[in-house]
Amino acid sequence: MKKLTLATLALACATAQANPIETTIVTATRTQQTIDTTLAPVTVIDREEIERSQARDVLELLSTTTSVTITRNGGAGAASSVLVRGNASSHTLVLIDGQRVGSATLGTTNLSMLEPEQIERIEIVRGPRSSLYGSDAIGGVIQIFTRKGSLNGGISPLIKAGYGNKNTSKAVVGLSAGDDAAYANLMVTHFDTQGIDNLESDAGLNGDDDAYRTSGLSLRSGAKVGIADLGLSYQRTESENEYDSAFSPNALLYSHSVIESVSAEANLQLLENWVSTLRLGKSKDDSLNLNDLNPATRTSFTTRRDSALWQNDLHLGDHIVSVGGEYYDEFVDSTTNYTEDERINKAGFAQLQSDFGAHDLAVGARHEDNEQFGAFKTWTASYGADLSESTRLILSKGTGFKAPTFNQLYFPGFGNPNFVPEESENTEVEVRYHRD
Repeated sequence: MKKLTLATLALACATAQANPIETTIVTATRTQQTIDTTLAPVTVIDREEIERSQARDVLELLSTTTSVTITRNGGAGAASSVLVRGNASSHTLVLIDGQRVGSATLGTTNLSMLEPEQIERIEIVRGPRSSLYGSDAIGGVIQIFTRKGSLNGGISPLIKAGYGNKNTSKAVVGLSAGDDAAYANLMVTHFDTQGIDNLESDAGLNGDDDAYRTSGLSLRSGAKVGIADLGLSYQRTESENEYDSAFSPNALLYSHSVIESVSAEANLQLLENWVSTLRLGKSKDDSLNLNDLNPATRTSFTTRRDSALWQNDLHLGDHIVSVGGEYYDEFVDSTTNYTEDERINKAGFAQLQSDFGAHDLAVGARHEDNEQFGAFKTWTASYGADLSESTRLILSKGTGFKAPTFNQLYFPGFGNPNFVPEESENTEVEVRYHRD
């Protein structure tokens, strides 16, 4: 088996220090809670673990996670899939700093383009979460949080570089500053490799190595202003990937891809027990396929998504009531002529979390109104009981759904506009045991 190896040298200037390990998660319930108290099966990959793993990309990070399977069709940049609990890759919702990303034509997200240096932590929630997030969250939800950088009150640069076989090189430059009142982190990454031959057949021009290169820019900043906790996140990754085809052995094929997301968030402490959150965001998934020997055969598929979220969390003693609404508008721009290239989705959701000492309860429901397939409802109910100080029993049941993609609905000669959402129902029993 051919492999790429990369030796790296990192220099952290000034007084840069690793951030403290975050003990809270937000993806499982859209509210902050500790891993020990959540009723959902959750894994967190924090910054310390990312550094220790020396993973080349996000897929390597996820491959060590319980119930997550990774498949690759070659080396760096090759087509890949992320399977949570054996579900299809399109049954996993991917978020970047709360913003939904991915292709509305394929229904998947190219995670191989993201660099580990850009990531603060990853939260993986297994099981259906459509009652909170809507479509795609059947197998689970993967949320990637970009780096905040140093919060020690100073300015901390970061320089990292490496070189390996197959002309593989990598460079990372970053600058962060901040404290408890405000912070900012800017990072630029680049990765380039000659690659390996991804196809066994060497017919025609297929015997060459398939190069891959990617460049990334990420910015995350925030500040506390009065009762408002403000945040801004921007992430863009651009890649170029050469590939072979057994059906077109005399072509020089390559793809140019862009994943981009931006979101602005305000958390308002309106009352001592009432937090209101407003988030506005945009995302783009752009794929351009080309042939150097025949430029006229180029094809492009671009997904743009505008979104808005309003969520209110009320803390009533040992209970948390969450009520919110979500809106997103998906657009497709392509060289392929789709009969429909836009759809609007509106949703409302509610959730109750209750703590009764040794017993915990979480119930939630969501009503979806999609311009293409109409109304759809999902729900989740979980119950936890402490059997002892170290053992917990958790029972959960929930439903999920996956909206049909634009390819499934409207691709010429293939799509069927009568497709309806895929539905799922999940029941599980978990015994959770821990030691100090």
